[in-house]
Amino acid sequence: MPLMLITGNPMKPVDVTPSAFAQTCPLCQGENHCTMTTGQAPETCWCHQPTVVIKAEWLESLPDEIKGQVCLCQRCIYTLAKQAENNAL
Repeated sequence: MPLMLITGNPMKPVDVTPSAFAQTCPLCQGENHCTMTTGQAPETCWCHQPTVVIKAEWLESLPDEIKGQVCLCQRCIYTLAKQAENNAL
């Protein structure tokens, strides 16, 4: 089963740097496993896989001071997707 089967805008690459801040999910404070923080190409990251869709409103809900500087983790994206799915029922 794919990670996400919802529709929405795919996540655009964010400007992240190799730091503990950039590698931390702002929602759960866990590691986000963002490959861009390790200098790898955006397309190598889990969030750029075809089965992953990250809704723009999830990123827009982040505080302005961290938008475009941090990435959400897979677990939080999955949780947000399940919540959106349940709300749609």
